Amino acid sequence: MPEDVNLSKETIRTFLISEHRLFAEALMVALEESPGLAVIGHANTREVAGTLTGMKSVDFHVLLLEAASDCASTLLTAREIKTALPSVKLLILGLEPSEESVLGFINGGVNGFLSEHCSLEQLIGAIEAVHRNEMSYSTDLITLAVSRLRKLSEQCDQPLMLSAREKEILQLMAHHLANKEIANRLGISTSTAKSHVHNILQKLKVTRRREAIRKARLANIVTEKFQLSSTAKVAPHSTRLTGDGKLPRIGWKT
Repeated sequence: MPEDVNLSKETIRTFLISEHRLFAEALMVALEESPGLAVIGHANTREVAGTLTGMKSVDFHVLLLEAASDCASTLLTAREIKTALPSVKLLILGLEPSEESVLGFINGGVNGFLSEHCSLEQLIGAIEAVHRNEMSYSTDLITLAVSRLRKLSEQCDQPLMLSAREKEILQLMAHHLANKEIANRLGISTSTAKSHVHNILQKLKVTRRREAIRKARLANIVTEKFQLSSTAKVAPHSTRLTGDGKLPRIGWKT
């Protein structure tokens, strides 16, 4: 890094990481010509671990990271940098995240993204924005993130889409009743009970009854005050006893 750079307090000090030397050197020259900006140094991505993550302190404000050919390796590098240097603002250049990866970058602490088609003016504006503790995300990127959040929210709300009968069966599953016992309790056939259990597991996106019960408890579907529907037929002799020898505490309408 240059040692003879005389910087004022207002100067935004940047560091560039790029595997392409020609691009890096040209960008450094262009940024140095912009008032209020200075490029402290440059490294390629293979040097990141040794050059940056080993630092105990840094003398720059904004780090510019040129994206790799795939999102996964870029995200890994970004997370390493933010873990080692949490106070540094991170801008990723030339990246168009996918819907599946965009939240990973945001949660990883990335402060902004710039596409490979951005202008020098846009880059300088983004550097100044993140230095002011603002985010620099394009409208398209925000739309992508919102779309991903909406899909994740729909998945989280999946337990609420269970039918009343499926919620009853989940309650009985939570009391460790087998399919035959559930069928006897509800006055349905064993095959019907088995089909309901299968549908419940599919809706909750799990493969085991225990996982379904855990999700149901988190969604407050399984409760102590649960009541069976008025069409339920009770067969006490088929109910499995709990560990203390008592029947499960399940109420039902008469």
